[in-house]
Amino acid sequence: MSTPKILAHNASKGRMSFPEWGFLLTVFAVAALVIFTRRPDAFTNPQFYFEDGIFYGNAHEWGVLKALTTPYRGYFVTVQRLCEWFAQLFPLRFGPLVVISCAVVFQVQPAVLICSSRFAHVLPDRRLRILVALLYLAVPNSWTTISSLAHTHYHLAALACFVLLAQPAGRLFCRIFDVLVLLLSGLSGPFAIFLTPIAAAAWWRDRSRWRLAHVLILALTAATQLLTIVLAGTGTQGARPALGASISGFFSVWTKQVVYGAFVGQRGLEWIFNAGKTIWVEPSVLITFGSIALAILVLAAIRGPFELRMVQFMAASIFVTALAWPPPQAMTITYWESISYPGAGNRYFLLSIFVLGISCAWLLRERKAALQVVGALALLGLTIGIALDWKQPALRDYDFARYVRKYEDAKPGEKVQIPYPPNWGLTLTKKE
Repeated sequence: MSTPKILAHNASKGRMSFPEWGFLLTVFAVAALVIFTRRPDAFTNPQFYFEDGIFYGNAHEWGVLKALTTPYRGYFVTVQRLCEWFAQLFPLRFGPLVVISCAVVFQVQPAVLICSSRFAHVLPDRRLRILVALLYLAVPNSWTTISSLAHTHYHLAALACFVLLAQPAGRLFCRIFDVLVLLLSGLSGPFAIFLTPIAAAAWWRDRSRWRLAHVLILALTAATQLLTIVLAGTGTQGARPALGASISGFFSVWTKQVVYGAFVGQRGLEWIFNAGKTIWVEPSVLITFGSIALAILVLAAIRGPFELRMVQFMAASIFVTALAWPPPQAMTITYWESISYPGAGNRYFLLSIFVLGISCAWLLRERKAALQVVGALALLGLTIGIALDWKQPALRDYDFARYVRKYEDAKPGEKVQIPYPPNWGLTLTKKE
């Protein structure tokens, strides 16, 4: 009997043969193509986006050392700083494309890890792992997180969470990968605070030294970020807006951004808002649909595997923190009302929508026919949201090439302002 050539995997040790690396490289390429189809203008007309330009300007003006050691909004954003420093190695005209390419590399990594045999203990059928990975790449109501380095730390946090829940890596390369992911995630945003208890829970189950190392890495980075937040504050001045906290306000955010966001996407949510006061925005309807979604999550948490509960915990931590910690800004409405609008802070809801989709799929494993029907209908609705939100509308063209020429023609020491979407800008000093 010949030895199988497709896959030689020791699940207990997490060792992967070369054929699986070939499969994972294919997954990486296909995942990158998926991201391209969702936001093609990022490559056909690359521009900076949100804080991408700020971080690029910081790296250009300050140099890598000062940029790396300077918090942004109270915490370190190491992965963005490193990628923007890397972009400095190329001419300015390639800057946005390099930044976007770095963002795509990190965005597809969670899907690649899910497809690997390191998740075979959760989903033994590789076809199911591929579907779950595709769901991650196709999550609706997530336009601002696609090919965006500014929001890369949310994808990196998801990747770190999956690393903690995957089978321990056997090969040295994979172990180095895990450590780098945990370090980068821990020092890029406040997510190590949520990842540390997940790492501790994973270690408690098998008490291995490798999982204990995960706990120590994340505890150290969490302490670093917490200390930085305390000492540096938010890094921005001004009063925080009123939360507007209430039960109806919670369901307004939860149901619109996560439940509606999952099943009709941002595009469908925009239609609902533009329609005015319809039944879909009535408090009783929002509470009803939101409660059903919460019940599905609770049922999946009770009957599902440990790994699903931990991803739910991560998603809930991000969601609750987003509600409780508004950035200083002037508002004429409450903060909770502001983030219930289509496209507002949808990075906060990325993992929640993903987890809701996984939890709905889990209902298909239930014995009760009624629950299976609910799960099937929910998944059908999710495909609608994915289809409606598959392609992000092209960003406004600020003619980046024109400002590159201005910079190239400028005299040494002269400052050049470069606008970019969404109505942001950066200033670069021409170097000699």
